[in-house]
Amino acid sequence: AIAGLFRAAEKDARAAVDLAPDLADAQSTLGSVLLYGQLDARAARPPIEKAMAQGGSESGVLTRYALLSCYTQRFDDAEKAINRAISVDPLNPLVHRTAGVVAVYSRNFGETAVRVARGLALEPQLGAAHFVTALASIGLGQYARALDELKMEPDETSRLTGLAIVERKRGHEDAAQAAFGQLVARYGDGALYQQAQVLAQWGQADRAMTLLTRAHAARDSGLLSLACDFLLDPVRSAQAYAGLTAQLGLV
Repeated sequence: AIAGLFRAAEKDARAAVDLAPDLADAQSTLGSVLLYGQLDARAARPPIEKAMAQGGSESGVLTRYALLSCYTQRFDDAEKAINRAISVDPLNPLVHRTAGVVAVYSRNFGETAVRVARGLALEPQLGAAHFVTALASIGLGQYARALDELKMEPDETSRLTGLAIVERKRGHEDAAQAAFGQLVARYGDGALYQQAQVLAQWGQADRAMTLLTRAHAARDSGLLSLACDFLLDPVRSAQAYAGLTAQLGLV
């Protein structure tokens, strides 16, 4: 069903580009559909970059480019784009959350909380915002602060993922297992990428890699973060990891 929706979206996006090839948003939207629908960063890059070349003055165009740049480890480009997005759309909470995501992917952990806080000031229930700040806290080894952020996270998938990681790092094995068990029971194959993040941080690299392979078969868009997600550092030496990043067009 989801694949069918993406095929329809791609058809519509291509039609929009045919009608208005010089419209930056049309090009950027096509790139986004190719990125998240086909999980093909290589195919997505030309239209997203063309949109930037055509002006790149809309926050949607800029944030899509910033995220693609992170996925493909071009962090300087991502930083420039997200800063432009903030300047043109400063009251959009999603832009500020994306700025936090860019900081985490760039491993600029110290900057993350400030960026995300701007988004939360505009929309206190902004989904995954506290999770992004918690990720930065994990990166800094500040597990108590990460736990505080996760307790405020309204998105359950994000919250359970973070809790499974943080509670283990705090030495609370039962709480970590409980969070992971809930993640698997409630979301199953819909959260394969998140389960892999947890297992990688638990030191179970082989199991994590197996789940990432399954996530690819399930067309899990979380995989686009594969090359820049610090939570997956423990699996980077696996041969299957290199093959997967290549298939996704991330390298």
